[in-house]
Amino acid sequence: MNEVKFSSLTAEAKYHILNYLSENRAAPHSCFEITQAVQYQNKAIRETIISGALHTLWNSGRIIKPSRGEYQINDNFRVAGPEDSNLLPAPTIASALEKALAFINSYTIKVTDIDDPDTFLYNRKILIETQEFIEKQIARLK
Repeated sequence: MNEVKFSSLTAEAKYHILNYLSENRAAPHSCFEITQAVQYQNKAIRETIISGALHTLWNSGRIIKPSRGEYQINDNFRVAGPEDSNLLPAPTIASALEKALAFINSYTIKVTDIDDPDTFLYNRKILIETQEFIEKQIARLK
């Protein structure tokens, strides 16, 4: 499995915060819950880094503060798309997974593309396992 590389602990903290809040969007979460979730991913990320990341994400509008000390993903956060000057909603994890699944489902192979049957079967097995995994994750997010 590929690991995500981060430019700093702050960047990693932001990633984990957004991921946690996106996956648990039903209710606001306390600083304590968020800190636990981030430190579960990487114990080296200190509370001060998480606090700063929360503040930056809140200032940018990526997350909201429904009440003091509680944060939630901002479902109305909009980003400018490079191909369109209009504002577009930020992609969700579920929409990204659905897009990946659509690419997998549209994949076709011709018999002439098969050089080594063993390698083809192995790669096909990985593709099917990935497809099943993505389907499970999408179902979990809904």
